[in-house]
Amino acid sequence: MENAVEGEPLDFSTARPISVAKPIAGRKLTKKEREKLSDLLSRMRSRYETIQRQNNAMRWAPYDEAYYAGPPKEAETPSGTVVLRFPRKSD
Repeated sequence: MENAVEGEPLDFSTARPISVAKPIAGRKLTKKEREKLSDLLSRMRSRYETIQRQNNAMRWAPYDEAYYAGPPKEAETPSGTVVLRFPRKSD
């Protein structure tokens, strides 16, 4: 809302009325167009069902005990400072 103030009632006197959507006139499809559309829809439906079957097959994969155990956990918290020493390059 424009110019709305917290705690004040809203003023709807400037609101525009709702416009009704008008349908767009179309034409009937020819027999060839209907067949082409039907073929396209059946191929899309077939592809969708194939993908759904593949997804369902992947969802129920077998898991072993290592999967459920998760990554290994550290028994103790590391403490102290680690000093790394690198050998000098010999010429």
